[in-house]
Amino acid sequence: MGLQAQPQLKTVFQAQGFCMKVTLLALTMSCVLAALPVTQVQALSPPPQPSLVPQVSAGFSRSMLDLGLVFLRDQAPGENSMNSPYSVTNALGMVLMGAAGDSAAQLSRVLAGGSNHPGLLDRYMLEISPALNKIQSNVTFRSANRMWLNEAMARSIEPIYSQMTRVYYKSDAALQNFDNPELAAKSINQWIEVRTGGQISNMLSSQQLSSNPPMVLVNAVYFKGLWRTPFSKAGTDDASFTLADGRAMQVPTMHAMLHVRTAQHEGVRWLELPYATEAADPDWVMQIALPAPGQSMAQFQQQMTGAQWLEAAEKLREATLAVDLPRFSMKGATTSLRESLKKQGVVDIFSDKANLIGISRDKNLFVNDVLHRATIEVDEAGTVASAATAVIMGTKAVSAVPRFTVDRPFLFFIVHKPTKTPVFMGRVMNPASGN
Repeated sequence: MGLQAQPQLKTVFQAQGFCMKVTLLALTMSCVLAALPVTQVQALSPPPQPSLVPQVSAGFSRSMLDLGLVFLRDQAPGENSMNSPYSVTNALGMVLMGAAGDSAAQLSRVLAGGSNHPGLLDRYMLEISPALNKIQSNVTFRSANRMWLNEAMARSIEPIYSQMTRVYYKSDAALQNFDNPELAAKSINQWIEVRTGGQISNMLSSQQLSSNPPMVLVNAVYFKGLWRTPFSKAGTDDASFTLADGRAMQVPTMHAMLHVRTAQHEGVRWLELPYATEAADPDWVMQIALPAPGQSMAQFQQQMTGAQWLEAAEKLREATLAVDLPRFSMKGATTSLRESLKKQGVVDIFSDKANLIGISRDKNLFVNDVLHRATIEVDEAGTVASAATAVIMGTKAVSAVPRFTVDRPFLFFIVHKPTKTPVFMGRVMNPASGN
């Protein structure tokens, strides 16, 4: 569950062993951001803690995969689609860190398997980060988080929240004037494009920022990996591929004799292709799940769960196989995850019931939308993939001041009030007419 109000945030933070001076706690984001356009304050290092037990880590992996499977089922059924549940978990994990009450419970059910331990997801994300970002000669992985805030949000953001996001999500922050949505979109899009190796450009449109959001949280992920055993370009030729409707078509297909890992689990054939890393047991792999003959992709997706994925991974065994794999690429459009998240029970953060008091002293903060885009290119040499997730915040409508709009013909009176004398009176049919 997300951290609660500021007192509880402070309690949890101190309980984890951080010694923060009173002056630091009193420092507001507005002071930091006023000095620098982008905060580059080095994140505090959390104290050494015992590693999470394998069952806990597996639970988060399962939740992450379940999340991605739901998005696949919901987005463009029957068409190519992809997403990065890791990217989405990063972005929404920062929202969960400042959520409370039902808002936190709903997010926790989707992101953390219902864990009610404050900060456990944050610990997990922090713990896996060094392994993901380990420098290797043939694999590149980058993940970055940033918050864009307007001046009002910079003044109201909880200092403890900004510290926690820097510690656990390595997130920096930047001031952004959203009054000009075109310039704001350009600024955020440039940041995303750089951090995804140029794979994702124009992620956000000015219209998506036209609501003048107080805050936008963004995660960007980039991956490039070379196969441990590359496919030969000379061996690539056109081969038959059967579409969902039964039609066969010819597609460029790579061929190689490979030493890989494979399994068959509940009728599904699994293939694991390793990327070239220094370790004998590779750190990075691509797994392919081939449904049973006669089983539609829709049926397969409905039955597939994160638990089954973990079970299949345990059954993978080494074998030498002749592998035929189509080349493929996807450059998806930016899509909204809001309705899909609502279907999973994450409802409150998108409504006036949102409870994000751990993020800001502005009690009207809510999530307006969660936008996502992912790309991939698989060829003989390896894989390039990228993803970005943007959480666009909003503020709830406050009670409107009663309005009196004179937008039709009217009468007027000039009255001497003490004597209640109507000195002048008249009728206006056309204010633009001099008659």
